[in-house]
Amino acid sequence: MGIIAIVISVFATFSAIITLAINFGLLYQIFISKKLKKSNSLTFFYLRFFIDGLMSADGLVIVVFFSFRLSNIETIFDTYPVIVFYINWPSAILLSIRSVLVVIITLDRTIAIFLPLLYHNKRRNFSLLIIVLLLMGYICMENYILWVVCEFVVYVPPGCINMWCFMNQCFIDFFLKSELISHAIIVLLSLVLAIKLLVWNRLPASSSEFLTRANRLVLIDAFIIIVFDVFPAALMTKIYTGKFEDIGPVIMLSKMSGYALEGYLVICALKRIDKNNKASNVKSISTVKVKPSRIG
Repeated sequence: MGIIAIVISVFATFSAIITLAINFGLLYQIFISKKLKKSNSLTFFYLRFFIDGLMSADGLVIVVFFSFRLSNIETIFDTYPVIVFYINWPSAILLSIRSVLVVIITLDRTIAIFLPLLYHNKRRNFSLLIIVLLLMGYICMENYILWVVCEFVVYVPPGCINMWCFMNQCFIDFFLKSELISHAIIVLLSLVLAIKLLVWNRLPASSSEFLTRANRLVLIDAFIIIVFDVFPAALMTKIYTGKFEDIGPVIMLSKMSGYALEGYLVICALKRIDKNNKASNVKSISTVKVKPSRIG
Protein backbone atom coordinates (compact mmCIF):
# COMPACT_ATOMS: atom_id res chain seq x y z
CA MET A 1 0.00 0.00 0.00
CA GLY A 2 1.38 3.41 -1.00
CA ILE A 3 2.10 6.27 1.36
CA ILE A 4 -0.85 8.27 0.01
CA ALA A 5 -3.24 5.38 0.64
CA ILE A 6 -1.89 4.94 4.19
CA VAL A 7 -2.29 8.64 5.02
CA ILE A 8 -5.82 8.77 3.59
CA SER A 9 -6.81 5.59 5.46
CA VAL A 10 -5.50 7.00 8.75
CA PHE A 11 -7.34 10.31 8.32
CA ALA A 12 -10.52 8.47 7.27
CA THR A 13 -10.29 6.36 10.44
CA PHE A 14 -9.93 9.39 12.71
CA SER A 15 -12.73 11.21 10.87
CA ALA A 16 -15.06 8.23 11.36
CA ILE A 17 -14.21 8.07 15.09
CA ILE A 18 -14.83 11.82 15.50
CA THR A 19 -18.13 11.61 13.60
CA LEU A 20 -19.23 8.66 15.72
CA ALA A 21 -18.44 10.52 18.95
CA ILE A 22 -20.09 13.78 17.81
CA ASN A 23 -23.40 12.31 16.63
CA PHE A 24 -23.98 9.94 19.53
CA GLY A 25 -22.67 12.66 21.85
CA LEU A 26 -25.34 15.01 20.51
CA LEU A 27 -28.05 12.44 21.15
CA TYR A 28 -26.68 11.89 24.66
CA GLN A 29 -26.74 15.64 25.44
CA ILE A 30 -30.28 15.99 24.09
CA PHE A 31 -32.03 12.90 25.49
CA ILE A 32 -29.98 11.79 28.52
CA SER A 33 -27.93 14.59 30.09
CA LYS A 34 -30.44 17.25 28.88
CA LYS A 35 -27.64 19.78 28.31
CA LEU A 36 -29.23 20.71 24.98
CA LYS A 37 -32.91 21.57 24.82
CA LYS A 38 -35.10 19.14 22.93
CA SER A 39 -37.23 20.68 20.18
CA ASN A 40 -40.17 19.22 18.27
CA SER A 41 -39.01 20.99 15.10
CA LEU A 42 -35.80 18.96 15.18
CA THR A 43 -37.38 15.50 15.48
CA PHE A 44 -36.29 14.44 12.00
CA PHE A 45 -32.79 15.75 12.67
CA TYR A 46 -32.47 13.53 15.73
CA LEU A 47 -33.12 10.54 13.49
CA ARG A 48 -30.48 11.85 11.08
CA PHE A 49 -27.95 12.16 13.93
CA PHE A 50 -28.60 8.49 14.72
CA ILE A 51 -28.18 7.48 11.05
CA ASP A 52 -24.94 9.47 10.82
CA GLY A 53 -23.67 7.71 13.94
CA LEU A 54 -24.42 4.32 12.40
CA MET A 55 -22.80 5.36 9.12
CA SER A 56 -19.64 6.46 10.90
CA ALA A 57 -19.48 3.16 12.81
CA ASP A 58 -19.93 1.20 9.59
CA GLY A 59 -17.45 3.48 7.83
CA LEU A 60 -14.91 2.81 10.56
CA VAL A 61 -15.27 -0.95 10.00
CA ILE A 62 -14.90 -0.49 6.24
CA VAL A 63 -11.77 1.68 6.52
CA VAL A 64 -10.10 -0.78 8.91
CA PHE A 65 -11.04 -3.64 6.59
CA PHE A 66 -9.66 -1.75 3.58
CA SER A 67 -6.43 -1.11 5.46
CA PHE A 68 -5.96 -4.84 6.09
CA ARG A 69 -6.66 -5.71 2.48
CA LEU A 70 -4.40 -3.01 1.07
CA SER A 71 -1.62 -4.02 3.45
CA ASN A 72 -1.74 -7.60 2.11
CA ILE A 73 -2.30 -8.91 5.63
CA GLU A 74 -3.94 -12.32 5.42
CA THR A 75 -7.25 -12.34 7.25
CA ILE A 76 -10.55 -14.19 7.29
CA PHE A 77 -11.61 -11.96 4.39
CA ASP A 78 -9.16 -13.75 2.11
CA THR A 79 -10.70 -17.11 2.96
CA TYR A 80 -14.28 -15.84 2.76
CA PRO A 81 -14.33 -12.91 0.27
CA VAL A 82 -18.14 -12.81 0.42
CA ILE A 83 -17.70 -10.93 3.71
CA VAL A 84 -16.78 -7.92 1.56
CA PHE A 85 -20.41 -7.80 0.40
CA TYR A 86 -21.83 -8.01 3.92
CA ILE A 87 -19.55 -5.17 5.06
CA ASN A 88 -20.27 -2.84 2.15
CA TRP A 89 -23.99 -3.47 1.61
CA PRO A 90 -25.12 -2.01 4.99
CA SER A 91 -23.11 1.12 4.16
CA ALA A 92 -24.99 1.49 0.86
CA ILE A 93 -28.32 1.01 2.66
CA LEU A 94 -27.46 3.65 5.29
CA LEU A 95 -26.33 6.04 2.57
CA SER A 96 -29.67 5.63 0.79
CA ILE A 97 -31.59 6.13 4.04
CA ARG A 98 -29.64 9.31 4.79
CA SER A 99 -30.22 10.71 1.29
CA VAL A 100 -33.98 10.13 1.45
CA LEU A 101 -34.15 11.48 5.01
CA VAL A 102 -32.30 14.68 4.11
CA VAL A 103 -34.68 15.17 1.16
CA ILE A 104 -37.62 14.83 3.57
CA ILE A 105 -36.05 17.27 6.05
CA THR A 106 -35.29 19.84 3.36
CA LEU A 107 -38.81 19.55 1.94
CA ASP A 108 -40.22 19.88 5.46
CA ARG A 109 -38.32 23.13 6.06
CA THR A 110 -39.20 24.52 2.62
CA ILE A 111 -42.93 23.96 3.19
CA ALA A 112 -42.62 25.49 6.67
CA ILE A 113 -41.15 28.68 5.16
CA PHE A 114 -43.30 29.06 2.05
CA LEU A 115 -46.59 27.59 3.30
CA PRO A 116 -46.57 28.20 7.05
CA LEU A 117 -50.35 27.90 7.54
CA LEU A 118 -50.55 24.58 5.70
CA TYR A 119 -47.45 23.38 7.55
CA HIS A 120 -48.90 24.32 10.94
CA ASN A 121 -52.17 22.49 10.21
CA LYS A 122 -50.78 19.35 8.59
CA ARG A 123 -47.31 18.83 10.10
CA ARG A 124 -48.64 17.10 13.21
CA ASN A 125 -50.09 14.34 11.00
CA PHE A 126 -46.60 13.24 9.92
CA SER A 127 -45.08 11.57 12.94
CA LEU A 128 -41.61 10.14 13.19
CA LEU A 129 -43.09 6.65 12.86
CA ILE A 130 -44.47 7.50 9.41
CA ILE A 131 -41.05 8.73 8.30
CA VAL A 132 -39.37 5.56 9.60
CA LEU A 133 -41.91 3.40 7.75
CA LEU A 134 -41.32 5.45 4.60
CA LEU A 135 -37.57 4.92 4.88
CA MET A 136 -38.04 1.19 5.46
CA GLY A 137 -40.30 1.05 2.41
CA TYR A 138 -37.61 2.70 0.30
CA ILE A 139 -35.02 0.17 1.49
CA CYS A 140 -37.39 -2.69 0.65
CA MET A 141 -37.82 -1.22 -2.84
CA GLU A 142 -34.04 -0.87 -3.20
CA ASN A 143 -33.54 -4.52 -2.22
CA TYR A 144 -36.25 -5.56 -4.65
CA ILE A 145 -34.45 -3.75 -7.45
CA LEU A 146 -31.12 -5.33 -6.47
CA TRP A 147 -32.25 -8.95 -6.12
CA VAL A 148 -35.24 -9.18 -8.47
CA VAL A 149 -34.99 -6.48 -11.14
CA CYS A 150 -31.20 -6.50 -11.49
CA GLU A 151 -30.98 -10.23 -10.68
CA PHE A 152 -27.90 -9.73 -8.52
CA VAL A 153 -25.91 -12.78 -7.47
CA VAL A 154 -23.37 -12.42 -4.66
CA TYR A 155 -19.92 -12.99 -6.08
CA VAL A 156 -16.84 -11.13 -4.87
CA PRO A 157 -13.88 -11.35 -7.26
CA PRO A 158 -10.43 -11.95 -5.76
CA GLY A 159 -8.87 -8.71 -4.56
CA CYS A 160 -12.21 -6.82 -4.56
CA ILE A 161 -12.44 -4.38 -1.66
CA ASN A 162 -15.40 -2.10 -2.40
CA MET A 163 -18.96 -2.21 -3.69
CA TRP A 164 -18.15 -1.06 -7.19
CA CYS A 165 -16.16 -4.17 -8.13
CA PHE A 166 -18.74 -6.79 -7.08
CA MET A 167 -22.01 -4.97 -7.84
CA ASN A 168 -23.60 -5.45 -11.28
CA GLN A 169 -24.01 -2.51 -13.64
CA CYS A 170 -27.80 -2.53 -13.42
CA PHE A 171 -27.86 -1.65 -9.73
CA ILE A 172 -24.88 0.71 -9.97
CA ASP A 173 -26.81 2.76 -12.56
CA PHE A 174 -29.90 2.83 -10.32
CA PHE A 175 -27.88 3.72 -7.21
CA LEU A 176 -25.98 6.56 -8.88
CA LYS A 177 -29.12 8.00 -10.49
CA SER A 178 -30.94 7.88 -7.13
CA GLU A 179 -28.06 9.70 -5.44
CA LEU A 180 -27.94 12.27 -8.23
CA ILE A 181 -31.68 12.95 -8.03
CA SER A 182 -31.71 13.22 -4.23
CA HIS A 183 -28.69 15.55 -4.17
CA ALA A 184 -30.20 17.72 -6.91
CA ILE A 185 -33.47 18.05 -4.95
CA ILE A 186 -31.60 18.89 -1.73
CA VAL A 187 -29.38 21.50 -3.36
CA LEU A 188 -32.25 23.13 -5.27
CA LEU A 189 -34.61 23.33 -2.28
CA SER A 190 -31.80 24.53 -0.01
CA LEU A 191 -30.89 27.26 -2.49
CA VAL A 192 -34.52 28.44 -2.65
CA LEU A 193 -34.75 28.26 1.15
CA ALA A 194 -31.52 30.23 1.60
CA ILE A 195 -32.67 32.99 -0.78
CA LYS A 196 -36.03 33.22 1.00
CA LEU A 197 -34.40 33.45 4.43
CA LEU A 198 -31.89 36.02 3.21
CA VAL A 199 -34.62 38.25 1.77
CA TRP A 200 -36.85 37.81 4.83
CA ASN A 201 -34.12 38.66 7.30
CA ARG A 202 -33.39 41.91 5.45
CA LEU A 203 -36.94 43.14 5.98
CA PRO A 204 -37.27 45.71 8.80
CA ALA A 205 -40.08 43.81 10.50
CA SER A 206 -38.22 40.52 10.58
CA SER A 207 -36.00 39.22 13.33
CA SER A 208 -33.09 36.84 13.50
CA GLU A 209 -35.31 34.33 15.28
CA PHE A 210 -36.84 33.55 11.89
CA LEU A 211 -33.67 31.65 11.06
CA THR A 212 -34.58 28.85 13.44
CA ARG A 213 -32.44 25.95 14.48
CA ALA A 214 -34.07 23.63 11.94
CA ASN A 215 -33.48 26.07 9.08
CA ARG A 216 -29.86 26.54 10.09
CA LEU A 217 -29.28 22.79 10.10
CA VAL A 218 -30.84 22.38 6.65
CA LEU A 219 -28.45 24.97 5.20
CA ILE A 220 -25.50 23.27 6.93
CA ASP A 221 -26.64 19.96 5.44
CA ALA A 222 -26.76 21.40 1.92
CA PHE A 223 -23.29 22.93 2.29
CA ILE A 224 -21.79 19.63 3.48
CA ILE A 225 -23.43 17.64 0.67
CA ILE A 226 -22.14 20.00 -2.03
CA VAL A 227 -18.59 20.32 -0.68
CA PHE A 228 -17.97 16.83 0.71
CA ASP A 229 -20.27 14.56 -1.36
CA VAL A 230 -21.03 15.97 -4.79
CA PHE A 231 -17.79 17.82 -5.53
CA PRO A 232 -15.30 15.06 -4.49
CA ALA A 233 -17.26 12.34 -6.34
CA ALA A 234 -17.41 14.43 -9.51
CA LEU A 235 -13.73 15.33 -9.21
CA MET A 236 -12.64 11.72 -8.74
CA THR A 237 -14.71 10.64 -11.74
CA LYS A 238 -13.15 13.29 -13.98
CA ILE A 239 -9.49 13.33 -12.99
CA TYR A 240 -8.66 9.90 -11.56
CA THR A 241 -8.82 6.58 -13.40
CA GLY A 242 -6.20 4.59 -11.47
CA LYS A 243 -6.55 1.82 -8.91
CA PHE A 244 -8.16 2.21 -5.52
CA GLU A 245 -5.03 0.69 -3.95
CA ASP A 246 -2.96 3.67 -5.04
CA ILE A 247 -4.91 6.34 -3.16
CA GLY A 248 -7.03 4.58 -0.54
CA PRO A 249 -10.63 5.38 0.57
CA VAL A 250 -10.80 8.98 -0.69
CA ILE A 251 -14.59 9.14 -0.93
CA MET A 252 -14.93 7.62 2.53
CA LEU A 253 -12.49 10.21 3.90
CA SER A 254 -14.47 12.98 2.21
CA LYS A 255 -17.80 11.79 3.61
CA MET A 256 -16.52 11.19 7.14
CA SER A 257 -14.71 14.56 7.18
CA GLY A 258 -17.90 16.25 6.02
CA TYR A 259 -20.02 14.52 8.64
CA ALA A 260 -17.48 15.41 11.35
CA LEU A 261 -17.49 19.08 10.30
CA GLU A 262 -21.27 19.06 10.08
CA GLY A 263 -21.53 17.61 13.57
CA TYR A 264 -19.24 20.32 14.93
CA LEU A 265 -21.24 23.08 13.20
CA VAL A 266 -24.49 21.57 14.49
CA ILE A 267 -23.19 21.55 18.06
CA CYS A 268 -22.09 25.18 17.75
CA ALA A 269 -25.45 26.22 16.27
CA LEU A 270 -27.53 24.43 18.91
CA LYS A 271 -25.45 25.71 21.82
CA ARG A 272 -25.42 29.27 20.52
CA ILE A 273 -29.18 29.35 20.01
CA ASP A 274 -29.82 27.74 23.41
CA LYS A 275 -27.58 30.35 25.00
CA ASN A 276 -29.40 33.18 23.23
CA ASN A 277 -32.78 31.76 24.25
CA LYS A 278 -31.71 31.52 27.90
CA ALA A 279 -30.36 35.08 27.83
CA SER A 280 -33.61 36.28 26.26
CA ASN A 281 -35.69 34.51 28.92
CA VAL A 282 -33.59 36.01 31.72
CA LYS A 283 -33.97 39.46 30.21
CA SER A 284 -37.73 39.03 29.89
CA ILE A 285 -38.05 37.94 33.51
CA SER A 286 -35.92 40.84 34.74
CA THR A 287 -38.13 43.39 32.97
CA VAL A 288 -41.38 42.12 34.50
CA LYS A 289 -42.78 44.59 36.99
CA VAL A 290 -45.32 43.60 39.59
CA LYS A 291 -47.80 46.27 40.47
CA PRO A 292 -48.30 46.42 44.25
CA SER A 293 -51.81 45.75 45.43
CA ARG A 294 -53.60 48.16 47.72
CA ILE A 295 -55.34 46.83 50.80
CA GLY A 296 -58.51 48.53 51.83
